[in-house]
Amino acid sequence: MSPGRTRAALAAAFVLGCVCPAPARAAWPLGGQALCVLTGDQAHPVSVSDRAGGAIVVWQDSRTGSSKLSAMRITSWGALASGWPAGGLAVCSAALDQTSHAVAADGAGGAFIAWEDYRTGGADADIYLQRVTANGTLATGWPAGGVAVCTATGGQSYPAIAADTSGAFVVWQDRRGASSNIYAQRVNGAGVIQWAANGLAVCAQASDQQYPAILADGSRGAVICWEDQRSGGSDLYAQRVNASGVSQWAAAGVAVCTAALEQDHPRMLPIVGGSLVVWDDSRNLNTDIYAQSLSNAGVTQWATDGVPVCADLSEQYASTPVSDGAGGMFVAWNDFRNASGDIYLQRVTPSGAIATGWPLNGKAACSVSGNQFDPVAVSDGSGGVILSWDDFRDGSISYDIYAQRLTATGAFASGWPSAGLMLCGEANDQLLPSIVGDQAGGAVITWYDFRSGNADVYAMRVTASGGAALVGVDPADPGRAETLEAYPNPMRSWTALRFALPRPARVTLEIVDLAGRTVRALAEGASLEPGVHAWTWDGRTSGGGRAPAGVYLVVLHAGPNSLVRKVARVE
Repeated sequence: MSPGRTRAALAAAFVLGCVCPAPARAAWPLGGQALCVLTGDQAHPVSVSDRAGGAIVVWQDSRTGSSKLSAMRITSWGALASGWPAGGLAVCSAALDQTSHAVAADGAGGAFIAWEDYRTGGADADIYLQRVTANGTLATGWPAGGVAVCTATGGQSYPAIAADTSGAFVVWQDRRGASSNIYAQRVNGAGVIQWAANGLAVCAQASDQQYPAILADGSRGAVICWEDQRSGGSDLYAQRVNASGVSQWAAAGVAVCTAALEQDHPRMLPIVGGSLVVWDDSRNLNTDIYAQSLSNAGVTQWATDGVPVCADLSEQYASTPVSDGAGGMFVAWNDFRNASGDIYLQRVTPSGAIATGWPLNGKAACSVSGNQFDPVAVSDGSGGVILSWDDFRDGSISYDIYAQRLTATGAFASGWPSAGLMLCGEANDQLLPSIVGDQAGGAVITWYDFRSGNADVYAMRVTASGGAALVGVDPADPGRAETLEAYPNPMRSWTALRFALPRPARVTLEIVDLAGRTVRALAEGASLEPGVHAWTWDGRTSGGGRAPAGVYLVVLHAGPNSLVRKVARVE
């Protein structure tokens, strides 16, 4: 049968409902894989890598009426990991509320989880810690209610966590005295407290210290940075502690930034021989993004009070740093220079300079009309970065989840739509993504999702080649049939087409109208290896014009097999 007659026959068969793609046995569904869709709200997911291309995700869960913490592992091919309880593993069995969780990978495929705990029934929280394994159980020897990190009088809040090869550091904001101070504790891998009961004071000035950030220093110690009110405004200070909890720098910490007005919400990134700190800064009477480099000796390496990452006259905030793989960093943030919220990105070199070729105040990663908020970022393993955010662009009726990949030079990676790739556009809002690398140049992105009316937890994997991994490849089942998906569908300006091949094949991929006429040939006789493959149709015909609104067929010929998927284009 000729290709033209094959296309016409397939089109007719599809219209009659006789041809459809074979279902995937292990797959990333359109719109994301559900991790938990039980009654009550499941919200604020935080994820860490499982060291196998997937993620461990921890969220706040109200299925029982009070706020609990639950965890689930999702594999790189989109399956909920074997051995994990349906709906997620209970992180803590104690009564009342557990909230404000922080998570760190434990280096063995599991995770450490710290949180604010209200089990005693008062208004003040304590800090607890739990460890979960890659197999979906609590780590051996760890109590079902978690390890008590701090139960001192007064409230303990805003825990942050960092892990190394022998355990976890937890740091928090502590009101056991007249002011809010910074305390820390170390817990080994077996769940045994290593320092003094209720933690050691990292900074206990008479004024308030709050909102700590922490990272492991690579020498069994940690570096901690916080907001500090000792001079009246909010400045940034830092301290390094060794494995025994002994401070290594000045007793009250070293100044990271004491510029005028407010410096808020420090974020930290480890580098060889030190750490990078990024924060939101109002010294110029609007909020900008600044950064500083600290050596392991506690000496600032860049200009006094830091260097501007972005000092545009509009508002910038919610900065998030990620390594560029060359001793510097990418920084993403929310930006209002165009009146609505956009996502911008900057690259900073190890010397504190803006990288060559990058605009002075950053590159627009997504500046379509409408609002884009809450950026998260992860390295792509090739010198670039993958971003994700929640997006309320013009034409939307709710927030959706989008992603983008940029190279080291600030260019959009080949195959990625310039306006970003939609990962989830389901009904109602999808919010606050979390992101981890998938060890293959892509990422696993998690969010909380209101498609059912209450908040649930969903995830999607985005591939390095520029699309959602709508089809997962299970290494235990490599020989299954090809699958073909289109997303978003209906589409306006573009749709991502994904299919999986169990073996090498020569592939033709076409857009065909319902009369069987070719509208656009996307691939013609391409020789492809086994695995997931991706193309994007931009809604145009082979002549370059916009295809009329209507229903089209995506026709895939892969070796002896042919598959069809219907896609609708709307104006």
